[in-house]
Amino acid sequence: MLTDRTISLSPADAERFHRSFFYDLRLKRVPHADATRSWLIPVVAEALPKVHRSARGAVCSVLIDLVFSDPANWRRMDGQPGLRPEVASNIRRWAEDDILDRGNHPSNLLPLAYLAHLERDFEHCGRMIRFALEASADTGEKLRHHELGALSYIAPTRENLLSALGHEASGEVRFKRLVTSRDFPVIVFCADPSYFLKHAKTMLDSIDRYPDVVVHFHIINPTEETDSALRFLERGSIRHGYSMEIRKSATRVYFASSRMLHAAVFLEAIGADIVIHDADIWFSQNPHELYRPFAASDLAMMRRPAALGYMPWRAVSAEALYLRNTPVGRSAAADLSSIMAYHLSRITSEHSNWWWIDQNALHFAWEYYRSQAIQFGEISYSMIRAINHTFEARSTTRRSEIKTEKNYLYPRGVVDHASGERDFN
Repeated sequence: MLTDRTISLSPADAERFHRSFFYDLRLKRVPHADATRSWLIPVVAEALPKVHRSARGAVCSVLIDLVFSDPANWRRMDGQPGLRPEVASNIRRWAEDDILDRGNHPSNLLPLAYLAHLERDFEHCGRMIRFALEASADTGEKLRHHELGALSYIAPTRENLLSALGHEASGEVRFKRLVTSRDFPVIVFCADPSYFLKHAKTMLDSIDRYPDVVVHFHIINPTEETDSALRFLERGSIRHGYSMEIRKSATRVYFASSRMLHAAVFLEAIGADIVIHDADIWFSQNPHELYRPFAASDLAMMRRPAALGYMPWRAVSAEALYLRNTPVGRSAAADLSSIMAYHLSRITSEHSNWWWIDQNALHFAWEYYRSQAIQFGEISYSMIRAINHTFEARSTTRRSEIKTEKNYLYPRGVVDHASGERDFN
């Protein structure tokens, strides 16, 4: 048992503790991760009030992550996953006791927001997040990376839904090459030039053996290298189209959001069902086999398991989004584009790098679509085992194919000055 003495832990040590947990234990990179988590919860809970106030924010975040990510703390209620009542009660008590002791801080207010989100009390969730942001400004306690979604959270209330619908996406999409598909969805990827050049080759290698697969690339602020790489692809066997847009002052937030922002434009121009994926993935099996379970839906989205998606901005994953080329599907795509435009319109200059905004918009859209008369499908989260991120591939049998230099679609090499193009290594 811990003593009543204050635990000496510097803020820097607490942050390292939090980072170590989040990236190792949470991702199950340590042996017996679930058992370790269950053992740690009561230890950290007992330690929390005794940790010096300056370090308590990071330790409080560790405790909340431990509790929410432990599958043993969840049960199904009315067909939906929910926290066990005694677990929710403990989280509320820890947060409220810390508020009484230290005052308002993001680390003790955000857990109350997550509880409200899980209870579908979105107004209260938004209120707690607003208080947490005010407390961050007042106390100097910074939001951690996975908490940055608080900056762009908009509660999916009826009032906000009415405000969001009708927003128009800004930016002109120019289609340079259109390829459609009659029988299967077209796979859409959006990226900036560096991301495209770095990750596209790995993805293309993974689908090269599936002749029916059609892909469409959308490049934001293209360069001579991307133009030459796309022309080079035209010599190959993979059926593909591409489009581009010029966007001044584009940030990585916009790069992540543009696929939803222009979803309606892609669906209309391509003229076939589409599946929008992250740009940095590769397929370990035929994509068309993955899409069959939701092929009859007008719209399908991927929801994370509750133990991973207890934050609103992590509840719905941006890794896969399916839109069917039907009147209802096109209407749903137009609504999604409006919702994404509405979220992007809320970005202020001082917060131009709001992260998780794309998944906040998807959660907002999820709550809207649930109330609509559409064929709404849910993409199984197990799909992520077949759409692997390239950084995860480094630890797989494909490791030899993903070395940094060879991974570039358009490798740095000798330029063919006659054509202005370079060849693969």
